[in-house]
Amino acid sequence: MRLTVLLILLLTSTACFEGRTVDTRQPDQITQTGVNMTGITSWTTEDWVRLAERACRDGAWNHEVALRIADEELRPAVDADPEVGLTDDQLGAVVWQLALQRCRDRFPDVALRQGQPGLSG
Repeated sequence: MRLTVLLILLLTSTACFEGRTVDTRQPDQITQTGVNMTGITSWTTEDWVRLAERACRDGAWNHEVALRIADEELRPAVDADPEVGLTDDQLGAVVWQLALQRCRDRFPDVALRQGQPGLSG
């Protein structure tokens, strides 16, 4: 599971490979990131995009904000599925990554250097 999450994070963070730039703002890509990082398959594309937009609006580059949004939005879905067992930091990382895909241009440089919840100090 951790290796899968790490690979997804590397691909979504760089958003560039084989000389092509990938438009990571596309709803299908946001959905794939959400599903791959959480295992939640009951959400629609609209649910994932709404979460990404909230993450951008609320400033999820701030770890406390990402963790709060994760607790409010993702935790109920994760708790409802016994197959999905993710920590608060892992769920915060999902919110952070979705925000990064949707509105990277809003992220302060320090937030990009710090990385997602669970990676720093």
